[in-house]
Amino acid sequence: MVYTDTIIPETQSMYNSLMKQLGLDKEYYLKAEFHHLPVLQVDEKDKAEVTKLKAETLEKIAALGVELTPEEIRHVTGLDNEEY
Repeated sequence: MVYTDTIIPETQSMYNSLMKQLGLDKEYYLKAEFHHLPVLQVDEKDKAEVTKLKAETLEKIAALGVELTPEEIRHVTGLDNEEY
């Protein structure tokens, strides 16, 4: 909570102020990034378990004889919501 409620917003505010003071705010944008910090990263074990459950769900759906479109598969696996 300290990062998401205080550190990240305060840092972004400082970046915005700095860009404005330098007169670069119309041409450039600095974004405060903290995804490299372990405390803000998704636990890889939890991520792997979720991926396994999604694969098992697709296997069960296929075993029932239900054919899914590629779009439906992306939706079930959550690939339609991921940002890359």
